[in-house]
Amino acid sequence: MSSILVPPLSESTRTRPRMQQVCLELSNLARELGAGAKLPTVVELRSSLGVSLTTLSGALDLLEKRGIIERVHGHGIFVAQNHALSPRIAVICEQNFLANQTSPFWKILMESVEDRARRADETLETHFAQSHGVDVTAPLLASPQGLQPSLVADIEAGRIAGVLGIGLPLTQSFWLRDQKIPFVAFAAMGRGMVTTDRAQLLEKGLAELGRLGCRRVGVGVIVLPHLVFLDRLQRVRGQYEQLHSQVAEFCARFGLEFSPELIGDDREFLEEALRAENLDFLRRVRGRVSPQEFGFELVQKWWRLPAEKRPDGLIFGVDLCTHGALAALRQLGVEPGRDVQIATHSNWHSPLLMGHDHHLIRLEYDTYEIVNALFEMLEAQIGGETMHEVQRPVFPHLRRPTQPDSF
Repeated sequence: MSSILVPPLSESTRTRPRMQQVCLELSNLARELGAGAKLPTVVELRSSLGVSLTTLSGALDLLEKRGIIERVHGHGIFVAQNHALSPRIAVICEQNFLANQTSPFWKILMESVEDRARRADETLETHFAQSHGVDVTAPLLASPQGLQPSLVADIEAGRIAGVLGIGLPLTQSFWLRDQKIPFVAFAAMGRGMVTTDRAQLLEKGLAELGRLGCRRVGVGVIVLPHLVFLDRLQRVRGQYEQLHSQVAEFCARFGLEFSPELIGDDREFLEEALRAENLDFLRRVRGRVSPQEFGFELVQKWWRLPAEKRPDGLIFGVDLCTHGALAALRQLGVEPGRDVQIATHSNWHSPLLMGHDHHLIRLEYDTYEIVNALFEMLEAQIGGETMHEVQRPVFPHLRRPTQPDSF
């Protein structure tokens, strides 16, 4: 009989599904014993953990597939010799998506991911996927094209415990979902997805602008994803209809005048691409117009309207657009907080809107809430939990303008 016994399931794991509980306890035991150590027998494990043979066998199968344990027929269960003894998590980021963004959000997000993995004692490795070779005009099919061959081999062999996808193209996302590997995504499609809730941003922002006495509000939102496939353009079109409907509903609720001419979005790019039945125009225009320029041009357009039709409030769904809008207002001699009220998307700890806290209503997303949601969903999948939640929205926090420091 082995002298090493597993303690009963801890209180912190009792609320988790049974398979996940057992996986966590056995992973912790393997980490404590070290590589090559022998685990208790199946009979001892069943007795100590108080689980059925079916549940225990399933957990052992899962841990063996991940390379945490090895079962040697006639000799017993051992901690794997060549394993880091912590779940191997692959973070796959779309290379161009991250490189082309001027927002500091992505750097903050990746730093938060690394910090979360370190605190959970998970082995994190970062990979960059490429999309420049992806044919967005072809039928949308699952494909690992653009992923590193060594990563593809590790995923297919079960050597990766789970994947976090950041901004991945649909072809790669669909391929990862087909592998039946734990896979959670942000700004991409996954078996589980964390999203930032735009409807809540619009609702909270328009409510606050109404509270401050605004009557006509300019709304600036970017809808098109960074990489769009031709056969998905019609689906994207529906998002514009939803946006207009939401804005109309919120305006009516908060006593604001709804004016379609004050909704600024990127729909014209989509419609041109649909008429041409290709994405060349879309690529050219979107590559030429940055979010900052988009915000700048919206303000210029709105202030060319007659004075009685100009907005007295603005709301932007992307902080980069707000950055450009502030430059345009400065050029026009319009003072935020006095001549016009502004509500804007913002990211926790992002310096992008630094210096404007005293005249901006910020709808702020906490990066750690996004990251914690990603890891909680991924760890649940790794633990064998059946996913009932495909999407988990993260909601913005309302931050009212602060008083400027006096010297």
